[in-house]
Amino acid sequence: MRDATQQPGYPLQAFEVRLAELETSAVDARRLAFTVRVGGEPTHQFYFDRFAKLVRDGASGGRALVELAVDVRDGHRGEAHNYLTHGLHSYKGKFFPQLVRSLLNHAEAGPGSVVVDPFVGSGTTTLEAALLGATGVGIDRNPLAAVIARTKLDVLRLTAGEVLKARDAIVARVGAAASQDLPNREYLVRWFKPDVLEVVARILGAVDEADAPRPMKDLARLALSNHLRAWSLQEPSQLRIFRRPDSPSGAALLRRFCGQLDDFAACAAIGVRLVEELGIALPEARISAGDSRDRTAWPDGAATVDAVVTSPPYATALPYIDTDRLSIFCLGLAEVSTRSSLEWDMVGTREILTRPRRQLEQALAENAASLPAVVVADIRAIKAANERVEVGFRRRNLPALLYRYFVDMQVVIERAARALRRGGLLAMVVGDSHTVAGGERMRIRTCDFLCAIAADAGLDCLERIPMGGQASYLPHQRNGIPHEEILLFRRRSEV
Repeated sequence: MRDATQQPGYPLQAFEVRLAELETSAVDARRLAFTVRVGGEPTHQFYFDRFAKLVRDGASGGRALVELAVDVRDGHRGEAHNYLTHGLHSYKGKFFPQLVRSLLNHAEAGPGSVVVDPFVGSGTTTLEAALLGATGVGIDRNPLAAVIARTKLDVLRLTAGEVLKARDAIVARVGAAASQDLPNREYLVRWFKPDVLEVVARILGAVDEADAPRPMKDLARLALSNHLRAWSLQEPSQLRIFRRPDSPSGAALLRRFCGQLDDFAACAAIGVRLVEELGIALPEARISAGDSRDRTAWPDGAATVDAVVTSPPYATALPYIDTDRLSIFCLGLAEVSTRSSLEWDMVGTREILTRPRRQLEQALAENAASLPAVVVADIRAIKAANERVEVGFRRRNLPALLYRYFVDMQVVIERAARALRRGGLLAMVVGDSHTVAGGERMRIRTCDFLCAIAADAGLDCLERIPMGGQASYLPHQRNGIPHEEILLFRRRSEV
């Protein structure tokens, strides 16, 4: 650690202490993630830790935010993880920004650097890369994820005045706008009461008609999206799709939307001001609803990327498309007819039909993708154990889905290895899970398997940092083992 450093106002866990040690080589001490002062001088994190309080207080008056921040107490850990626009829109499985920033510091990412997140999710990596002056490339097959990630960054390129003016323009149009002809209406009428769907149409019509820049229109759509599931006829507390008999009213949704947009806009406006006062220039980013297994989704050329920082999906853990389908279809990000293909395209999908399952089981028997032997042996053991007893369709499907998951991850890791410059860093936050096979609990050693795949791809494992259970990463995950790690790899000279 640097001399005369001060940690945040909340206690650091063991893995955070290790990350703080790794990031101390950062040339610019202001960018440290787990330090609020160095030699008495505040870091960016000092202001980020006070961000939620600045937003709640309205940060009004003529004083600069960097002056006001000195007068407020440290934020709580949860607030400290949602500074700037990181807290906009809920998203399953996101990781927190200090972790990402510390890894980018360890990779020495900065102006001129290129950082890729092949599973960008809600955009934590691309936003943190931009705050450090690096060019971020974010890829995600979930079209809603791409909108969230892009909007979190793009609204910070506006002025505070533009943000607040656009908010007022959108709210003013809600009362006067005509109902929009919703995409996928035939499907949506099955999942929303008529008065709720009418409000959704009015809100989207107002957003389209308002005189506002595109990032603010997207921010408004996300303010609506954030509550669609809670106002639908789907039971919001369940991971799987269950209907319920009733939902809150359309009038209540309208009030909630206006309040949410106000909150989002206030957060964005304060974020814009703070970024400006800290002298942070945000470079352009490339965020797409693409497939990270596809070579064309990555930056052109070999050895052009300085760091790959990501939290990949867990095998068969979360049905991302099912979770977000109401937002995806309401916002017109995909047609209902593409739902099955979207689900199948997701790395870590839980869904599979009989014919693809049998094809994957044959590939597993032959190890057609040449996965490391340790991976194949464990999957075959799960399959053999399940064949000895009567099991349901999910356990019957699991071996095929696991084989597909690790084949997909093999492709992504090989893409990363080729894209990274010599000595470039690949960091993955991932964890093990478990299943019950043949009546016995069996561990799915995801971390070990990904390390073996990375070694075959020409990456040296530098360190495996245990994190313990991070419940926020796996909501609804009943069968998860509380074992997660930060896996750090360096690219060898030849790949």
